[in-house]
Amino acid sequence: CCLLDQGHYEEAEPLYLDALRRIRRNPKPMQWRAGLVKRDYADLLRGTSREEQALPTMIEAAEDLERARGAAHPSTIRAMESVVELCVALGKRETEALWQPRLERARTEREDRDSRSEAK
Repeated sequence: CCLLDQGHYEEAEPLYLDALRRIRRNPKPMQWRAGLVKRDYADLLRGTSREEQALPTMIEAAEDLERARGAAHPSTIRAMESVVELCVALGKRETEALWQPRLERARTEREDRDSRSEAK
C-alpha cells in the first residue's frame, strides 16, 4: 500500500503477485485479507491503465470481502464502488447492472446500522 501511495507501481506489483499466489494456495484462513490484497492489486492495475485486468480482480475482492466482513462493511462498500466505477469506465453495462443494486443495498444497510448506533 505504501509503495502504491508513492506511485512505485513497478516495485509493488511483484509483491502483490506473490501475496496473491500465497493466498490462492491457502485461501480460507485469510479470506478478508485476501479481499484487501486483491482490492489493492486491482487499484495498482487501475493506476497503470490496465482497467480490463483490474475489473475481475476487483470483483473477486468485493466478493471475498462480502463473504468475510459482510456487505455493509466499509472495505466491502469501497470494493463494490470500485467495481461499479470500473464498469462505467469500461462500458460494461451488464456487469454494472448487477453490481449497482448490490452496492445500493450495502450502503442502505450501512446507513441503517449507523443510524441505529447513533440512536443508542
